[in-house]
Amino acid sequence: MHLLLPSSRPSPKSRSSRLPLPPPAGGGTNGLAIASLIMGILGVLGLLACFGGVVGIPAVICGHMALGRIKRSGQGGRGLAIVGLVLGYLAIAGLIIGLLVGGLAIIFGESASQEFVEEMERGMERMQESVPPPESLPGEGG
Repeated sequence: MHLLLPSSRPSPKSRSSRLPLPPPAGGGTNGLAIASLIMGILGVLGLLACFGGVVGIPAVICGHMALGRIKRSGQGGRGLAIVGLVLGYLAIAGLIIGLLVGGLAIIFGESASQEFVEEMERGMERMQESVPPPESLPGEGG
């Protein structure tokens, strides 16, 4: 028979070292990262319907908040947050470019349309000057 001596018994510390490790505290994908990605996609798609920049702003906000929380907690979703940020910034840039182009079109479109109207009026005056008055047309007499 084999007797265990006190020194050969496993200590409580060595027993606990054989237990499986718990999962990381952060676990899972950050919800704000997912929200940022979804809003970024909607923002870029929304550029076609002229509301993209409005959705791009919360995408950027959620993306920055997600990156901060991911850094502190160790959660997953860093890539999602970055893609959401990029798409959100693209949507905002698209909105700004659209507003600039639209504003310039209104400004220059107004002056161009005014020039067009003035040119049409001058053309009508020239046509009226070149057409003889009705009483001097040949074949008509009284």
